[in-house]
Amino acid sequence: MSHCCARLLSFFLLLTAALAQDASTGAIRGIVSDQVGGRIPGASVTLVNNATGLRYSNSTDLEGRFALQLLPPGDYSGRAESIGMSPQITPTSPPPSLP
Repeated sequence: MSHCCARLLSFFLLLTAALAQDASTGAIRGIVSDQVGGRIPGASVTLVNNATGLRYSNSTDLEGRFALQLLPPGDYSGRAESIGMSPQITPTSPPPSLP
């Protein structure tokens, strides 16, 4: 009986997580790779909401993949870094327009 309850609880937890993201949030998924396309496992990926300063972080998996979910709408700057490599940072503002 307890085994069945544990499965039901797991199902509801997964269902809740799947339904938690709605139209008012977004997600960013990607792959961190080096200059020749080699994927980088264990890299740190951080996004910062430019308006609020809130930080969202995750690490890449063994295949260099990452996902950051339930992100509020807004403009973000991003940073990816790994031991032995220089950090890569996205611009925090768009480049100036030419007249």
